[in-house]
Amino acid sequence: MGVRFPARVTAGGGLYLEYDGRDVPDLGTVVADYEEGCQLVVTATTLSGYPIEDVIRGRLGTIKFVKGGFHLFRDDPTRGASFPARMEQAPEPALVESVEPPRNDTEALWENFLECVRAKRQSTFSPPDLGAVAVTTAAMAVQSYRTGKALFWDREKRAVTTADSTWAERWEKRSKQGAKPNQVFGWSGGDGGVVQPPPHQSLAGPWLNGKDPAV
Repeated sequence: MGVRFPARVTAGGGLYLEYDGRDVPDLGTVVADYEEGCQLVVTATTLSGYPIEDVIRGRLGTIKFVKGGFHLFRDDPTRGASFPARMEQAPEPALVESVEPPRNDTEALWENFLECVRAKRQSTFSPPDLGAVAVTTAAMAVQSYRTGKALFWDREKRAVTTADSTWAERWEKRSKQGAKPNQVFGWSGGDGGVVQPPPHQSLAGPWLNGKDPAV
């Protein structure tokens, strides 16, 4: 997607069933938030074989990754819920893109790496800078799980710090100011800052000196 280091990472889970001396959770979930205004959620377990969909959910649509390609689903945030609350059956994609899958993913990665070595190119499928981001995110998740704390990534110092309330406060301040949202470089999810509230919300009245009139 073009994002790199997360700004905030937290992890949950635990050893809920498989007590055999291990210290790795048998159920774990990682939530990574980014300054660009998006979030990564990864969950995994050794307790169930039921799969989790690989999707990128956006304001204007969703990309679902499937074997041999991906499906695109359009979304319209101005008309309410575009999909049912419960997926009794899979929705029909607006577009299907087919991609020839490699015979073996690991073998394809090694072939690409060796080809880049021979050609003296750094543009591998998994370049060092992307690897550094993945390892940092995973390391922050482990630290969060073991310490029970949410963590910040300091871009300037390239260091991990303990998170505080400023993350939520900054986003809430932007909302109250009607500011424009951040965008991932090269992507556009619409200008959420100029969305007009429905008429019935005017009953709540305007904010006065930063105070919610409903409180």
